[in-house]
Amino acid sequence: MVYLYATDVSSLSDPLECQKVMEELPIERQKKILNAKKQQNRLQSLGAGLLLNYVLHRYGISVDTLRTDEHGKPTVEGICFNLSHSGNCVICAVSEKPVGCDIEQIKEAPKQMESRVFSPEEIRCLEQVSSEAYNREFFRLWTRKESYLKMKGIGIRVSLQTLEIRDCFFKEYEIPGYQVTVCAEECEFAEIIWKKI
Repeated sequence: MVYLYATDVSSLSDPLECQKVMEELPIERQKKILNAKKQQNRLQSLGAGLLLNYVLHRYGISVDTLRTDEHGKPTVEGICFNLSHSGNCVICAVSEKPVGCDIEQIKEAPKQMESRVFSPEEIRCLEQVSSEAYNREFFRLWTRKESYLKMKGIGIRVSLQTLEIRDCFFKEYEIPGYQVTVCAEECEFAEIIWKKI
């Protein structure tokens, strides 16, 4: 079963003004948070750290066992997980098998990126949707690719226009104002579990 945990970071205090909120986070995460130049980025990173702490605790895993693989992806023994954030929302997908997730706030899509990230077939699909639906469809296609790459652990080191997606399952989740996609090797997905942090 694939689980998706989510939280809203809008009520968090800026860690620059209240470092106490970071006490339970690993030192590396604290450094990452404090090095972020924008307040929104600090809040997202803080929210990701707090949500991951909650998830690991729920599975009986100590945050001290977190390691980083050769691609910079955090890992632990016992579960596979993946984090993503956008706007005021942070998500964490969890599974027994590789899993990837992506969340994007729906806004004006960067049309100039179409030819760099989408195949000719995907571009044709985008051209067929109404102007009102374009932004959502753009981010739907984008989050599918991003979640797949994160599940595979390869990041954006391949040509996105020719990326072949196979041997996986997708689930799109409804969060108003966002496009959320989870990609996993498992086919069963639970509903979102919201956590106030």
